[in-house]
Amino acid sequence: HTTAAPTLVTPGDGATFQIAPGIPMERQQILLEAQASDAVAELRIMVGGSAVVQLDGPPYRAFWQLRPGEHVAWVEVRDRQGNFSRSPDVRFMVEPAAATPQQIP
Repeated sequence: HTTAAPTLVTPGDGATFQIAPGIPMERQQILLEAQASDAVAELRIMVGGSAVVQLDGPPYRAFWQLRPGEHVAWVEVRDRQGNFSRSPDVRFMVEPAAATPQQIP
């Protein structure tokens, strides 16, 4: 039996990702993975104030489509008694695709 506070395990705080040129955007995603206590009735993984996924049991994971910019993610949990808790914020950065070097004739 775990009584751990909700935690966003992946990505790590301060992580940086880069969009890869030449790969379709819908295939450029990162795994968001959370941990929480056994008493969870509902868990939401949030990025920038929007719920990426809402789950009622483990595994607490979802894939999130990369978007350039600085992002803040966290986990919100409601337990079976109706108590609400929130994980610490995790900040991560998504860099735009690097410009492809021009061939010089």
